[in-house]
Amino acid sequence: MAQCRLARLPMYHNTKLTGIGKVYMAAVSDATSAVGSSASWFKVAEMGMPSNNPVYWGTEVLNDNCGHFTFTVPKDIAPGNYLVRAEVIALHVASSVGGAQFYMSCYQINVSGSGSAKPPTVKFPGAYSATDPGILINIYEPLSTYAIPGPTPYGTTVPAIAATPWPTTATWNTASQPKTVPTVVPGSSTSKPTSTGGGGASSTATPTPPPTLRLHLHRQLLAERLPSTVNAEE
Repeated sequence: MAQCRLARLPMYHNTKLTGIGKVYMAAVSDATSAVGSSASWFKVAEMGMPSNNPVYWGTEVLNDNCGHFTFTVPKDIAPGNYLVRAEVIALHVASSVGGAQFYMSCYQINVSGSGSAKPPTVKFPGAYSATDPGILINIYEPLSTYAIPGPTPYGTTVPAIAATPWPTTATWNTASQPKTVPTVVPGSSTSKPTSTGGGGASSTATPTPPPTLRLHLHRQLLAERLPSTVNAEE
């Protein structure tokens, strides 16, 4: 059976804050010019409170992994351009309406493969309410469960909250980090004059490498670029 490729994203977050992480995708006709507020989004991953004994939050898992989060791109989604919304919600002052803090980053990717699925979607703004249980919450009270805001992730099963301590060992392997950084946007071409027998010049398009993903992590000043062509059937 064909396997989905894992996608690794650095998430924009403040290492001092406590909260959760989520990833959404939106199919668009042209990721280089698409507007996020006009797109229709489906959730593909989330990390809320992975353990309640003791309470451990998704942002703590991010910190364990130097800000990196790995998720699986659903293998059955239709190929094409997508926006990816990596989102962290900080909950350290979320006990009053408007206290939760939202940190979003956007990536532009191209998904290949032969899938045809079009998951149900939500809009931003509109997917959340200021009084949702996972947004209006006092995390300093004893907690045994947590309701992650937004829809259920598509194509994956979210593990139940563990009643045992969450492992703090990093799962992000720096050895698998790309060694080269593509620099040309997909669909564009760089023209290079070449001489002709008549002394004139003609333009020849050079090959276009894959697009890139880049994110600067707040207060860590970490920037990473990742190849953003994802084969959902590999």
